[in-house]
Amino acid sequence: MSVQRSTVVLVHGGWHGSSCWAQVVPLLDRRGLSVRTIDPPSIDADPDDPSALSGDAAAVAALLDDLREPALLCGHPYGAA
Repeated sequence: MSVQRSTVVLVHGGWHGSSCWAQVVPLLDRRGLSVRTIDPPSIDADPDDPSALSGDAAAVAALLDDLREPALLCGHPYGAA
């Protein structure tokens, strides 16, 4: 039986960056998991821009589409979106 390596995709919440996962990434890596983080485009956008959520969703979807293995998506709260 072969074991398929999984990738954990960590998406941060609003008003901070992917550096919030700095203590989590090494823990997952030591467990043999591939880890990807992303800074969605809204990190530098106007918080009142209604298109920010759709742009962020598209960026996460593109990252997931590019992976060549199964993924577990873990998102930090995003204003209940």
